[in-house]
Amino acid sequence: MAGIRALYPIAILSALGSMERITTWPAIADEPLAATRPVDLPPPQMNPPHHRTPVSGTSELLADEKRPIDLATALRLAGVQNPELNVARQVVLEAVAARQLAAARFLPTLNSGASYDSHAGTLQQSNGNILSVNRSSVYVGAGSFAVASGTVWIPGVVLQGNVAEAAYGYLVSRQVVRQQEFAAEATRNDVFLRVSLAYCELIRAEGRRLLWIETMNDAAEVARITGQYARTGQGRQADADRARTELYRRRFDLRRTEGEVLVASARLCKLLNLDPSIRLHPTDAYAVPMPIVPEPVSLRELIALALLRRPEMGERRTVVREALLALEGSKALPF
Repeated sequence: MAGIRALYPIAILSALGSMERITTWPAIADEPLAATRPVDLPPPQMNPPHHRTPVSGTSELLADEKRPIDLATALRLAGVQNPELNVARQVVLEAVAARQLAAARFLPTLNSGASYDSHAGTLQQSNGNILSVNRSSVYVGAGSFAVASGTVWIPGVVLQGNVAEAAYGYLVSRQVVRQQEFAAEATRNDVFLRVSLAYCELIRAEGRRLLWIETMNDAAEVARITGQYARTGQGRQADADRARTELYRRRFDLRRTEGEVLVASARLCKLLNLDPSIRLHPTDAYAVPMPIVPEPVSLRELIALALLRRPEMGERRTVVREALLALEGSKALPF
């Protein structure tokens, strides 16, 4: 037992010695660093601050070719090339064509033609007499298929259909046009809002990228200075390692921010119906907030204005009118 107890101090000392070798703890870590600096070592060579070599902001992720764009251009492209907005406009044209078809039901059908009738030879009368007849007739005008002295079988002017169905169908089609116009306006507002937000997000991503480039330049400068101190013996190697690790982390953050720039550019290209591989670059350095709603307007007045002018509310109102007209048309359908 005494031999075993004697081994404990030896094991503890050997463990502490290995920890010192692994962590390279100095023997006088609490004393100032100048006390352990060798006298014969030259001072570290440092570049002046204005001679700092910045880290390049180029990357394999971001292509050198970029297309500049501003908010006004983005909104103009969205108004012309956005698929959702174009579909909404085509729906409005479809409703206008249906309204024109409903209005055409009030117009009569006009028929015109010509007919020729000829008879040469015998003809038996109703009382049995046999007559030798040679006759011919020509008809040109409204209608057609006139035989002998009879009237035309196909009239020249035809108006058919239910009057109530035609009248109320036209009124309903007008409300459908208004409904689709409000829906197209709501779609346009939504598309413009998403384009503006995507453009602001692209500006924000580009700003974050510039900040991370500056941060990486500072981290590279710190890593260079601490590395020179460590090589000359005037600093700790652990500090140089930490600075180099921090530089790698900043490079990783920069690559992640560059990916965010590409994602923001691709989202804006999607809204503008452009090739997502194109890298868009905002010409604005930052987004300037602009007040749209006057400050003296109270909340109740804003709500009232929204109820009156929002296209979504107008669309709902036209749907209600359309349903009421359809109901009135069903009541007058027998007539």
